Amino acid sequence: MEKPLLLYVFLFYWHFLNALFTVEAPQSLYIVEHGNNVTMECTFPVNGKLKFTDLSVSWEKKDELKKQVYVLLKGEEDVKSQHSDFRGRIKLLKENLNFGQSLLQITDVKLRDAGFYLCVIGYGGADYKTISLKVKAPYRTITQGIVSTGDNEWKLTCQSEGYPQAEVIWQNREYEDLTDKASTSYETGSDQLYRVTSTLTIKSRIDEMFYCIFWNKELQENTSAILHIADSADGVLWTESRRFVGAILIVTAFFGSVLLFVLCIRKARANKDNRTAVANSSIAKLPKDKDTCDCRDASSEDKELKYPPGKMFQFLTMLLLETQLHVVSALFTVEVPQQLYIVEYGSNVTMECRFPVNGSLKLGLLTVVWELKRQGQTKSKEVYTLRNGKAFPPSQHHDYIGRAALLHNELQLGRALLQITSVKITDAGSYLCLIDYQGVDYKYITLEVKASYKTINTQVMRKPGEDKFVFMCQSEGFPLAEVFWQNEKNFNLSGSANTTYTLTADGLYNVTSILTFKPNMSENYSCVFWNKELNGETSARISTSDLMITQYSGQKSLILFIVPTCVMVAVLCSALIIFQKRKSFKNGQPKKDRRGKLNPNLEDENRDDFNSQTDAL
Repeated sequence: MEKPLLLYVFLFYWHFLNALFTVEAPQSLYIVEHGNNVTMECTFPVNGKLKFTDLSVSWEKKDELKKQVYVLLKGEEDVKSQHSDFRGRIKLLKENLNFGQSLLQITDVKLRDAGFYLCVIGYGGADYKTISLKVKAPYRTITQGIVSTGDNEWKLTCQSEGYPQAEVIWQNREYEDLTDKASTSYETGSDQLYRVTSTLTIKSRIDEMFYCIFWNKELQENTSAILHIADSADGVLWTESRRFVGAILIVTAFFGSVLLFVLCIRKARANKDNRTAVANSSIAKLPKDKDTCDCRDASSEDKELKYPPGKMFQFLTMLLLETQLHVVSALFTVEVPQQLYIVEYGSNVTMECRFPVNGSLKLGLLTVVWELKRQGQTKSKEVYTLRNGKAFPPSQHHDYIGRAALLHNELQLGRALLQITSVKITDAGSYLCLIDYQGVDYKYITLEVKASYKTINTQVMRKPGEDKFVFMCQSEGFPLAEVFWQNEKNFNLSGSANTTYTLTADGLYNVTSILTFKPNMSENYSCVFWNKELNGETSARISTSDLMITQYSGQKSLILFIVPTCVMVAVLCSALIIFQKRKSFKNGQPKKDRRGKLNPNLEDENRDDFNSQTDAL
């Protein structure tokens, strides 16, 4: 009877402990960029040293049809059950299993990898957790095109790839919306990325600037590019023509080298035949005498020595190689993933341009120059210079000393990243990125700096002797903002306001607006700082009741101070008078008569006198 009872108790506790086995997911959502790697994690209890042969791990993707991502059954991998979508891209970090961590690594993430993943662990118990994976593909690189169709008409094109589907917005220099005049098409490739092409045909004068903005609503991200008709058209046309001419030169050089090689071989054979014929004729004419000298044509031999076929071939080969080197150098191009950067005043920015490395970077041959060219200024500012692989501080403009740096560790990847900290208003402008590395090219990047009027200082005062109030609003920002005044009914009161501004040392506008009028005591009033260029506004509310409350609170505090003070003074004075009267009463008390009794008449008089004095108090 005891053995079955013990077995029953053991099985009961075993199932109880098994129920306590839980799998946890430290992170239930992972967001990764297309083409990158991701490592998803779920944890389980080990309780001592891991028994690998007792462990089973399964990662599954929950689609319409279940896809097996990875299976570890009793410590052994099951590769056969793995779905074809994940072959060659999945790895389980086994060294972390000892710590109770099941880490699934997916490399080269694709859009179809997005979804829900099931992490199932069996180890002395079984449990699972669900993890969500989202894949995004921002529209980082925008390919531009500018074509003149004649009669001051231009065809502007922007193309980019990403996911999900993006909206393309067109604006001119004044930030007017031109999207309605553009046509946008969408294509989906085998990788599920959207190829978005937007074309704007518009009449425009020379030296005009347009913006195409790829707005990814789902990711709340945008990427923009600047199309400058003045030089961008020439630059695009020159880039395309340069590539076309370069391709032609390479083909021509190749066929030229083949032709010259054939000619050299023919020349060598002809020279060989000539030498053989001359030798045979010379031998035939030789006398029998052994001492007779060689009578071959000396001039012919000199020519052969002077222009040997081998040397001629080497010379032509060097010439062809040098020609092709110049062709390759002509194809060296610098690219910019992003042409426009908009950054907040006081924050940091990192601008990028790229160049071809073609193997291991030879730092000693590399020169990188970043310059700022501001509109209306003929002289540029040297921001950062790397000359033959070494920084060149003496040329750096004093505005950027300690704030501008080149990220040297990114140069090996062909990326020239310029980082500017504590951005100032004066940092705005066009930046020239020039790269010299077995070829020379450059690109321009535009940096815009905004300083929102975030903090508005308000003040309200009452004019002495009048029923009018003075409302004041003051704030700092950039560019210059307009100030509007309105009441609760949005009635415009700006006509009575006086707005002034000054420039600070940092280049910010210090805007102060004052409104003087007789307000309605029950209404609230607002001052609105409208930044037209940034299309943003900041407002502050002012009420006359604030002034009344302030005045009432001041009067109330004054009363609360005066009243207790007066009461305390009155109490002290009363106590002092009573003390003096009692003292004088004790000093004027009559002496006892000889019989040791008081005179009753005198006592009554004194009592009456004391009572009358007390009543008087």
